[in-house]
Amino acid sequence: MKAFRKLLARTPFYGVYKSLGHYPDYWYWKLRGEPIRSPHLLKQRTVREYAQRYGLRVLVETGTYYGEMVDAMRSRLRKSIPWNLIQRWRSVPQKVFSLAARAYS
Repeated sequence: MKAFRKLLARTPFYGVYKSLGHYPDYWYWKLRGEPIRSPHLLKQRTVREYAQRYGLRVLVETGTYYGEMVDAMRSRLRKSIPWNLIQRWRSVPQKVFSLAARAYS
């Protein structure tokens, strides 16, 4: 399974694979009584609510690896930008979003 995930991570389909895992993660978090570490779906909802409340149109996500938040907010915001200070991590979201011109403009 680990080898399959590694192989899948190099394809454009990895984002879909990762996003499908957010739902079980959310329900597992609910079943455990909503501990401090919040699931990605909750974080997405929070970012979406702040963007709507304050009229935000641009998201700059720092410290991203696969750019999951950028991907989730891309259709809701005018521009989503992943930004990594660590040089070797910069290429990962660029490869993932190479087909999406709105992610890097």
